[in-house]
Amino acid sequence: MVLLSSPVVELQQIEYEYGVFAGHWSPYQNTGNTLLSVVCTDLEHHNFPHVFASTDATQPLVTSVGRYWPKLGKICLADLWVPRGSALYIPPKPASPSLACIDLHNNRNSARACWGDIRQNSIVTHTLLQNENGYFFWYWNALATAHGKPVAIG
Repeated sequence: MVLLSSPVVELQQIEYEYGVFAGHWSPYQNTGNTLLSVVCTDLEHHNFPHVFASTDATQPLVTSVGRYWPKLGKICLADLWVPRGSALYIPPKPASPSLACIDLHNNRNSARACWGDIRQNSIVTHTLLQNENGYFFWYWNALATAHGKPVAIG
């Protein structure tokens, strides 16, 4: 048993359906519903916990995570593959200008990692989060990113 604590008492459960082109859309560039030609780096952190549950009938959930060092202008990224029926807990990250690095996450921009030879046009996922009155930090970069299938090592 794992016990998780949080400064937020109540979280909301929300179902999301990410389409095959979810990563090609950006709410931060004032482009409306226009699809972009590349999948950009699109990450967040906030002062409430976030639980991503892999609930699609056939696909795993892919969540991009990153650690960003603002003063160095450096970011390191990885995709975490969450098996169907499992969940990923991301603890709250308070706002603080004194942080040397910021831990970031998002799964909209890595939705295409599951596609390969497209057999379905969307992935269903559930999340627990605070959907009102939270602090958000957004990191966005227009450089194209790649999200491929994991490679077996050894």
